[in-house]
Amino acid sequence: MTDALTRPERTCSRAQARTIREHVLDDGGCCYCTRRAGLFETVGRRALCGLDPPKQFPLCIALPGGFDFDDAAYLERTP
Repeated sequence: MTDALTRPERTCSRAQARTIREHVLDDGGCCYCTRRAGLFETVGRRALCGLDPPKQFPLCIALPGGFDFDDAAYLERTP
């Protein structure tokens, strides 16, 4: 069971999520997805993925099983 966050914890969590969301949107999103196609990693920050049919971020968000955030890639690419 998840404990409810206190008001200060919830505010902090939202601020951190906003920062991550802005960073992902600025970089194009595809480089932070576990389904990104390795073939396109050298061609910039956006790429088609392994979904069928392939979609480019942010169109993949609406699909079931679409964008899947890759924590390791985010931590590797952010200062």
